[in-house]
Amino acid sequence: MIVDNDHFDVSVRFEWCRAEGLKYFFNTENVPNLVNVMFQERTFNHENTGLSPSQWLERVLDVTNCESLQEVFLCGSPKLEVCNTLALLTKVCNLNIMEDCSDSFAKKALEIVSPVTREIVLFKIPFETREEFQTFLKSNLNYLNIETSTFPTFKFTLEDLMITNALKLNLNNGKLNLKEINQFFRNWMEINVIQDWST
Repeated sequence: MIVDNDHFDVSVRFEWCRAEGLKYFFNTENVPNLVNVMFQERTFNHENTGLSPSQWLERVLDVTNCESLQEVFLCGSPKLEVCNTLALLTKVCNLNIMEDCSDSFAKKALEIVSPVTREIVLFKIPFETREEFQTFLKSNLNYLNIETSTFPTFKFTLEDLMITNALKLNLNNGKLNLKEINQFFRNWMEINVIQDWST
């Protein structure tokens, strides 16, 4: 599912003997001109459905009865009413915050969808301060993948690495020096030794 400024793009794929699928678009303006022979495409808008984008997405989720969404891409600056619809999601495999996603929408979506998401991929850091970022890092995350080295007003540091509660953390463009990485492992080993002594 792609959530963008002016449209939703939902692809539903059924795999039995052969892969078949449906591709739905809800656009308030122009539909992307996409051609995909494996998918039947249907375009919906407010005029031909009478539904708002959020109502339309709720209807698609209800009708398809999907247990989970494979990928959700958040782009641009959708209206915050979309967050109410995101709250209906019960399982998301991958949540991608794209570079052009507004900070306010990204933060609200992370707050709502993080608890039901297996992997979060950040192509931008939507947090303005280190305190906001560290609060996010302290949440119970399964897999956090940071694909950017561009932080708004602060630098990713060893303190951020130590505070994260993610089970798996991938810093593709993270910039920590060797001294910081060694310090992290020393601290980690000390914590494990102390825990072993206390048991």
